[in-house]
Amino acid sequence: MTGPDLHEEPAHDLSVPVSPPYSIGVYLAINAIPDAHLLMDSPRCAYNRIPFVQGNHDWFSDLDAPPQPPRITNTALTTSTVVAARHGQTTELLRELASRPDVGVVFLGAMPMTLLTSPDYGRMTREASGAGAPVVAVPYRPVESDWLDGYAGAIEALATQVDLTGGSPRPGAVAIVGYLLDRNEGDHAGNLRELERLVAGLGLELVSTWLDGSPFERLRLVRDAEVILSLPYARAAAKVLARRTRARLVEVELPLGLAATERFVGELARAMGREAQASALLDRELRRVVPRLEPVTTQRLMKRRVGYVGDPHMLGGVVDLLALVGCDVPFAVVTCQASHLASSRLARPSPEPVASPTRRSLERLVREEIEAGRVDALVTNSAGALFEGVGIVELGFPSYFTHALHERPFLGFGGALVIVEALANELGRVEARRALSCQRREAAGREPQRAQ
Repeated sequence: MTGPDLHEEPAHDLSVPVSPPYSIGVYLAINAIPDAHLLMDSPRCAYNRIPFVQGNHDWFSDLDAPPQPPRITNTALTTSTVVAARHGQTTELLRELASRPDVGVVFLGAMPMTLLTSPDYGRMTREASGAGAPVVAVPYRPVESDWLDGYAGAIEALATQVDLTGGSPRPGAVAIVGYLLDRNEGDHAGNLRELERLVAGLGLELVSTWLDGSPFERLRLVRDAEVILSLPYARAAAKVLARRTRARLVEVELPLGLAATERFVGELARAMGREAQASALLDRELRRVVPRLEPVTTQRLMKRRVGYVGDPHMLGGVVDLLALVGCDVPFAVVTCQASHLASSRLARPSPEPVASPTRRSLERLVREEIEAGRVDALVTNSAGALFEGVGIVELGFPSYFTHALHERPFLGFGGALVIVEALANELGRVEARRALSCQRREAAGREPQRAQ
C-alpha cells in the first residue's frame, strides 16, 4: 500500500519543514550527558533553541538551570564578525569550559553560516584539550541534514576521540551504542531498564549504553565490552568503537513491539551463543504479554485505522505492533530526511512512508484523512498531536504534551503493553465523545419548536 503524496503541493507553500534541524540533535546528545557542555560557533539564536528540549520536551533537562551557567553557549557571531579571525577567541572559550571542575567533556559545534570562512575546528579543539576535560569537534554536515544527523554526528565525534585506554574486554560483557536518549524522563528510564533486563535474561552483562544519561567518564566503560550492539541512531559511532576496542559488532533494529524485540533478543543470542537462554526468555515474556493483548484486541482495536507521524526508526516496530492487534496503518509520515529510512530496518514497512513534509502539507494530509473518516487515531510525535476528531498517542521526539514522571517504557515487551494500552484508552475516549455528540444532536432534534 502506498501512502498519499505529500509533495503534490502548490509552489507557494513556504511553510517550514516539520523535521527539526541538525543542531537540535546535537543538543539532545548534550542533554543526555550530564557533565557535557557545548560551545556553538554561531549567533546568539543558538541559545534560544534550548526550549526545543528543556521545559517542553524534557521536564528534567538542565541545559539552562540557574544558578549554574548554561550547558550550551555560543560565540555570539554576527554578519560582520563571522568573517573576522576568531581562532584565538574561540580556543580560549573552549579552554575556559574545559578547565571547569564540573565539566566532563566539551563539544564544539557550528551553524551553517560559519562555513563561509572554513574555520579550523580540529586545530581549535586540539589546542584547547590540554586545559582539563577533553574537547570534541562535532563535524560539519550539509545544510539539509536534520536532527537525527546531529545526534549521530555528536556521538560519532565522541566515539572517535574518547580515551579508551585501560580496557579489559571480558566474556559476556555487552555495550549498546546508538540509543536515543532524547529526554531524562520515565519513558526512557523504563526503556533502559527493559534493555538491561533483556540482556540479563540471556545471562549477559550490560556494561555501557551510549547514551543513557551517564556522566562522560562512565561512557569509557564501552572499552570492556565483548560485543557492541549497534542501534540505528548512531551506526557510525558503533563501528568506530568496535574497531577501536576490537569488540564484535552486531547491528540490531530498535526493539519496539513484540516482533522487533524477539529479533533483537535472537540476534544478540546468536552472537553470544545463548540460543537456549533466548528461547526460555522469549517463552516467559510472551506468556506474560500475549494474554494481556488478546482481550483489548478483540474488544477495542480490531480493524481500527491508525496513522503514523514521527521517528523513522520507530515506524517498523509500530506498524508490526499495530498489525498484531488488528489495526491497519493507512499512511505514515517520518519527520526526518528520507535518507534515514534506509537504516531503520531491513524490510521496508507498508505503507510507504513520506519523509520531511512541510507543516502545511502535513496538515493537509491528516485533515483529509480525518474528514474522510479513514483514520481513527494517530501514533505521532508533537507534529501531529493537536489534530481533533481522532485519538492521539504521542510517541518519540518531540513529545511536548505527554510526559512520564515514572517508568513507562515504549521499548521491549513492557513497552508493547504501554503503547497498546495508551492506544486502546484513546480510542475508548474517542468513541465516548462521538457517542455523546450524537446523543446531543438527537436530543436537539427532538426538542419541540417554540411558538412564534
